[in-house]
Amino acid sequence: MTAFVAWFFWLSGRTVDARPEDSLEGEIADQTGDYGHFAPYSWWPLWLGLSISVAVLGVAVGWWLVVVAAPFLVLSLLGWTFEYFRGERAV
Repeated sequence: MTAFVAWFFWLSGRTVDARPEDSLEGEIADQTGDYGHFAPYSWWPLWLGLSISVAVLGVAVGWWLVVVAAPFLVLSLLGWTFEYFRGERAV
């Protein structure tokens, strides 16, 4: 398995062009550009984590607690998924 992973990295390294961070004389400014969109803050992961915790606790304590946590779990998952779909971008 180790040989397979080593072969994969060797093959991938040959087919991918050199990036700015591969140069030993490279500067930090060589890799400027857009890194993507990152949310500054969000409350949805907190509610998702709490509802998952209650659901897992329900598996240990009693299945009725899973039934109570399920709507909150679905609501928080959908809220986090569609957090930025508002206004013209609404689904």
